[in-house]
Amino acid sequence: MASSLTYLDLFNNIVWNPGAEYNDFLGELTNLIFLYYGNTNFEFDGIPTAIGKLSNLVEYDASFTLYFGAIQGSIFQNMPLMNYLVLGGNAYNSSIPVEIGQLPALEFFYAEDSFLSGDLSFMAPMQKIAELWVDTNPGLGGTIPTFLGSIATLQSFSISACGFNGPIPSELGNLAGMKQMWFFDNTLTGVVPTEIGRLTRMELLKVELNLITGTMPSEICANRDPLGLLVDLESDCVSEMVCTCCTACS
Repeated sequence: MASSLTYLDLFNNIVWNPGAEYNDFLGELTNLIFLYYGNTNFEFDGIPTAIGKLSNLVEYDASFTLYFGAIQGSIFQNMPLMNYLVLGGNAYNSSIPVEIGQLPALEFFYAEDSFLSGDLSFMAPMQKIAELWVDTNPGLGGTIPTFLGSIATLQSFSISACGFNGPIPSELGNLAGMKQMWFFDNTLTGVVPTEIGRLTRMELLKVELNLITGTMPSEICANRDPLGLLVDLESDCVSEMVCTCCTACS
């Protein structure tokens, strides 16, 4: 029976599933744990409300599905096991609802190139998130909140090609497990905080195509390979900054 199905992978199929008629059946698969239909056209105004019936979901990929319209937070109110959520490549024209940030088991969240707006306030409740990418959403911006420095689990964070401004918070230096940060192509200002040099597990840091000035801190340069793990360090050291240890200059 369909209701006993726990794994459904429809990724990358050349079919067209428009509207409720071709999306509502997903809500009948109430035992699903893994659901993937990225790169398959499940056209709908937002994410179908039927998905909210799948309270057993652990992994869900609805990327590049022709979904358009606002993300309704109520869909994610009863998903205590959701660990891996991929929503990118659609046209939501909305902010990310706080209900996504409140998913208690969420570790991986991707919503790149999705016509998102608003800011990062949805991240405030996240205490297990390890990887979060929201690149290429020019309407998503504001300042980078200082509370990110208290999300101890965060290891990979990307906000490239968005609308962020203001300084890089020094509080990010508290993220001892951080390995990758992409900040390029925003309008960030100020200097790169010396506190980022405390992140000795950092492998990649990209801050180019911003309005950041000053000198790359020696504390960060000390983490460069082969003395440390940092193998990719890029800044605007052709014009705005001074960086003698960068692997590339924009």
